[in-house]
Amino acid sequence: MMKNRKRLLFGVFLPLFIGAIIYIVLSPNAYLTKLFWNMIRIDNPFDGVRVSKMHIVVRMIRYYLCDFIWALALTQSIIVILGDKNLLISGFVGIGFCSVCEIAQLFDSVPGTFDHIDLIVENLAVILSILTSLFIRRLHYEKGS
Repeated sequence: MMKNRKRLLFGVFLPLFIGAIIYIVLSPNAYLTKLFWNMIRIDNPFDGVRVSKMHIVVRMIRYYLCDFIWALALTQSIIVILGDKNLLISGFVGIGFCSVCEIAQLFDSVPGTFDHIDLIVENLAVILSILTSLFIRRLHYEKGS
């Protein structure tokens, strides 16, 4: 149970929090960002920030790191639901879900803009999440032996 709490905290909630901060700062005109600032009743201090005029690294953070973090958190939450013994299934579910969400953007079924790099980044995040979980599980069993 403690392991799932740590996974939820460090694998799901912390990445989502970091991703939300990046999104709020670097996507001032997005609907969710406007909703956030309206909820806390403060004028958006980042209003007028234009990502398209920023450095390439900042644009990469905005456009790809948020998707990467989202896919990591998604995969970790799937692992919590399915259990640590079903990592392969968790990986397939994560890749499938990310791919379906991204491809659905082509048909305006899901808000957003389809980008093949997003698809690659999200799938790499799922794979990294599964490999990290395998590594941690192996360390845990070796330490216990």
